[in-house]
Amino acid sequence: MQGEKIATAINNVYTHGPGYSINITIPPSPNITALVNQPENYITVIYNGQQIQIKVIPTSLNTSNVTSDPNGVSDIIYTVSNQNGMVYIKKN
Repeated sequence: MQGEKIATAINNVYTHGPGYSINITIPPSPNITALVNQPENYITVIYNGQQIQIKVIPTSLNTSNVTSDPNGVSDIIYTVSNQNGMVYIKKN
């Protein structure tokens, strides 16, 4: 479910065009890692040693890791932004 949330954020930012950005909150549980741009047009979500790939629209993604709090305590907020057609994900 968190992988779909990340993919939806990436797709929304891309389709709304340059200058658009949104924040997404990743809760501390479940403990996930999402590898963005691994390979192109996919995010790879890893949970409990299993992985799934979710297709996204943009081909211009910066390579990023989106993770939940490894200590399982706090939410982590990321900003997903479109800068001239390139989608960036940055931890706040």
